Amino acid sequence: MSPKLSKLIPRPPRKLTGEPLKLWDDIATGWQLDAPGLAVLAQACESLALLRAAEKKLASQGLTVKDRFKQDKANPLVIVVRDLRSSHLRALKQLQLAGEK
Repeated sequence: MSPKLSKLIPRPPRKLTGEPLKLWDDIATGWQLDAPGLAVLAQACESLALLRAAEKKLASQGLTVKDRFKQDKANPLVIVVRDLRSSHLRALKQLQLAGEK
């Protein structure tokens, strides 16, 4: 996909709000993306929304939890956050937005 200055701003997925919606708006107003590019952008925004929700829950629960033997272990959300962050960054990288608009 070849990013270029956008003339028409595509509509974001309906479920986007807050930071993911701002990301959509920032990229959609600055770049012209084809249909596959818009699908990748939607994935990036959706993974960002899930990432922020998981980070919020992780912050409230802490990095460790007690297992059934009352021993500390890593909170499984740490892995979820890691995977969502990786997914988000991979989608952004796939858009190839670096460089001039």
